Amino acid sequence: MTAVAILTVRREALEQFRAFERGAAAVMDAHGGRIERTVVVTPDRAPGLVTEIHVVTFPDAAAFQAYRDDARLGALAPLRAASVVGTELYVGEDGPDYGPATATALHLRDARTDERDAVAAVTLAAYAEYAPQMPELWEAYRANILGTLADPRPAAQIVAERDGALVGAVLLYPTGAVLPGGEGSHGRTPWPEVRLLAVAPAARGQGVGAALMQECARRARAAGAPALALHTTGLMRAAIRLYERLGFVRAPELDVRVAPTLVVSGYRLDLG
Repeated sequence: MTAVAILTVRREALEQFRAFERGAAAVMDAHGGRIERTVVVTPDRAPGLVTEIHVVTFPDAAAFQAYRDDARLGALAPLRAASVVGTELYVGEDGPDYGPATATALHLRDARTDERDAVAAVTLAAYAEYAPQMPELWEAYRANILGTLADPRPAAQIVAERDGALVGAVLLYPTGAVLPGGEGSHGRTPWPEVRLLAVAPAARGQGVGAALMQECARRARAAGAPALALHTTGLMRAAIRLYERLGFVRAPELDVRVAPTLVVSGYRLDLG
């Protein structure tokens, strides 16, 4: 069985609370129980309080009850009373696994011309989260996305499909291509370049973005390219973490200033 305990604690009594929890965890262990995860939250409205959320598992309800009845847990009551001001307890069962291992296989392929609207919809949905962070630039950025996707040539437009629905898309430009919006030497790619990687919000966390990036790297390597490039901004922190996990490194020589307050940062993945 699984239980979620939400405990509201006096900040000044955290030492007593931690002592209580260490003791309680030892009693749990004697009955096969375990604190699987702890999340700490500091409510803005109550800075003197701290909320800890514990996900706890036991072999069964009988083991959980034996833990609660254990005299050793009762002996810890003074520490609990001195620190905890409120408790919510929810007991249930493990739910379905929504991880990528349970998902239907992902199919990567070139987009069809009749899928332009669907690709645009997925891409705009993926990038819409940045609109509040760039209010002065968003409309121009949105127009640039739509203009690029209306005719992505000479880029290869690669999509990810699952259960008949598009869940991601990316553009892969060949070496030497003039990029949309590029000016001068910065507008021409020294290597194949990834642009407009997008994952449908409902499909995030399922490996779609990584699969699309790996397909781009595979195609660039097959074409004999020594490296794969991309540009991004500091606003796109989750994307940057993905790129770095895949081996991309900063390439400042590729940086481009697209507005007085916005520089897009270059990244490179060596394919050797």
